[in-house]
Amino acid sequence: MGLIDSTRAVTVWSTLAMLAFIERALFDFRYVFPDELPGDPLSVGGAAGVYLLFVAAWIWALLAARAGSRGGLRTLIVLPFVTLIGLGVGTLTAFCPSPCETAWPLGELSNWVGLVVGIIAIVSATLALRRPVSEG
Repeated sequence: MGLIDSTRAVTVWSTLAMLAFIERALFDFRYVFPDELPGDPLSVGGAAGVYLLFVAAWIWALLAARAGSRGGLRTLIVLPFVTLIGLGVGTLTAFCPSPCETAWPLGELSNWVGLVVGIIAIVSATLALRRPVSEG
């Protein structure tokens, strides 16, 4: 099953998931936050800081997992679950049910792609985590 559970596959799918999250952040800042956040710099800066923390953690986890860290793999399971699955399902059920008219059709496509890529990235990292630790 090297196409999904190898170190390379985990790196590719998790990187795609991170890119999907960054793309979602761009949509949020362009189409969602202007209506939801007050326009003061503290609110916008705080939101940007939260997104940057997620991306920084993702980069650390990618590098750590690539170096063989099981903690890195665990983080690569949690991050897409929280950001892509949590936000994606939340968007579909509460914020903007499908078909979502916000930034139509790109916003809708973004949400669904994020969900699919997030699920594949989680499965990939979970399968890699289940592999026995190599001795060496």
